[in-house]
Amino acid sequence: MNTKEIEILLDKYFEALTTVDEENILRSYFQREDIADHLKSVQSLFWLIERQKAEKTEIDHEERLMEKISLKKEKGLHQKRLFYFASSIAAIVLLFLSIIYFNTNEKPVPPAKYSPEEIQLAMIQTTNALNYISLKLNKGTSQLYHLQKFEPALHTLAKNLSKLDREIEKVNNQHNP
Repeated sequence: MNTKEIEILLDKYFEALTTVDEENILRSYFQREDIADHLKSVQSLFWLIERQKAEKTEIDHEERLMEKISLKKEKGLHQKRLFYFASSIAAIVLLFLSIIYFNTNEKPVPPAKYSPEEIQLAMIQTTNALNYISLKLNKGTSQLYHLQKFEPALHTLAKNLSKLDREIEKVNNQHNP
């Protein structure tokens, strides 16, 4: 194609009147190296357009990839939520079934082998034994009361040590700027 025809196509191109076939003709013409000198500036325009299309294609690929990744994350999150929900429902159903089973299958109470007086005596002896154990345990812990006297002194010591640390740090900072 000669230079005059290319110039006519360029005029149509800049007025947005070219067809796709004519634009393809222009692109193929400006990809060549043997171009008229006065059309060299237009050649750089077509190169820039092609480069932008290539970059846009790369961006489109990145966007699509990121969309797929986010969809997979959302799908995984949805599956986790569904699993937790189903597990919760299963646990609640199991709890209710257990309650129903154990309440309806109560075993009959065997007849008492002991008389009410014997039961009362056993209760009193058990209470006395537990009171004795409690008394011995309380006696051993009563000596721990004296440790509470040290707590205010330790608190004051900790405050003073932190003040001392701050002062030492100030002195170090003054000598080592």
